[in-house]
Amino acid sequence: MKRKIWIGIGIVLLAGAGYGAYMYFKKAERVMSGQAAFIMTTSQLLSEFEQNEDSANKKYLNQIIQVAGTIESISPDSTGTNVLLGTDNPMAGVNCRFDKEVESKIKNLKVNDSIKVKGQCSGYVMDALLSRCDLVK
Repeated sequence: MKRKIWIGIGIVLLAGAGYGAYMYFKKAERVMSGQAAFIMTTSQLLSEFEQNEDSANKKYLNQIIQVAGTIESISPDSTGTNVLLGTDNPMAGVNCRFDKEVESKIKNLKVNDSIKVKGQCSGYVMDALLSRCDLVK
């Protein structure tokens, strides 16, 4: 009887480890394939977070959002590139995180370029945050 229990526990552990490995190595869904739930300017998005962060989180968190704005800075690192889009507030903006996979699309971007970006809203920490971003043509 004890042997059957240990075999059952082993099977459950192996299944759990297999599922965990599958989720870990699974590629993230492309944001460009999804329809934007909201389309707005960077100033509109930031304004909603500044006025009521809880309400904006409920509305936008994990949603695909398309924003239009002007590039203030570009900061590449080992895993991707952060592009900060300006807003009406000189102390804050919309931080767009581009993964390495789309780096070829953004390599020619420059400060002061006006662009449209689609990304998944990750919240607000001094700036509105969009992750897994892609350029919109």
